[in-house]
Order: sequence, then C-alpha cells, then structure tokens
Amino acid sequence: IKENLTRMARANKGGVNRLLGVILSIYLFHQDHFRHERQIYKLVIAATEENWSCVRAFKEFLRKILTEVIEDGVRTGEFRRMDAAATTGVLLDCFTWITNPILFQELNPDEVESRARAQVQLLKKALQ
Repeated sequence: IKENLTRMARANKGGVNRLLGVILSIYLFHQDHFRHERQIYKLVIAATEENWSCVRAFKEFLRKILTEVIEDGVRTGEFRRMDAAATTGVLLDCFTWITNPILFQELNPDEVESRARAQVQLLKKALQ
C-alpha cells in the first residue's frame, strides 16, 4: 500500500486529485483485503486498537505524503500559503471515516467515492 500511496501522491494530477487518489486508494486497499479476509481484518483491528508500532509507522507515513502533496500545492500556487503539517492533521481528521480500518465495516461501498469526492471539493475551497 505504501508504494501505491506514494505513486498517487506524486502523480502529475494536481494537488486536489492527488489527495483524492490517496484517500480512495486507502479505501480500495481496505476493500480488497478486508471484505473476504476476516482473519487479516481482525489482525488489523487488533493492531489499530492496541496502537502497534506498525500502525504508528503507517500513520506517520500517511501524514508525511499528504504533507508533501499540500506543500507541493502551495509551491505551485494551487493552494494558498498555509502550515502544511497542521493542514494535514485536519485532512486526516476529516477522512478518518475512510482511513481508520475499525470504521470500514460501516461504509457503504456505493457511497464512498461520491462522499470522498464531495468532501475533497469542500476541502479544495478551503485550501485555495
């Protein structure tokens, strides 16, 4: 997943589309690995609830690549000047419903992409 998220974060699609790509990639990874692999899902839930070092490392990785996307958007003028690290924290809070595997079972697959796109469009207005 790290390779895929890095590829999405560094694609030549503009900051908003890169943010959406990262978020939807996390959801698609969860969908591919959790819907039919109950044991893997249970293991990831335990790791998340107990805050294992691998979970902390992934959260830090995600924070880093999203911060890079925001910094790049500021550099290119797509986003206004801002504290990229603080903004990343807010973005992660906004997308907890997708990024937290504990909440995965509550997601309606038919609504995830449209909800994420709507949320990114709202965030786009705040970032510009």
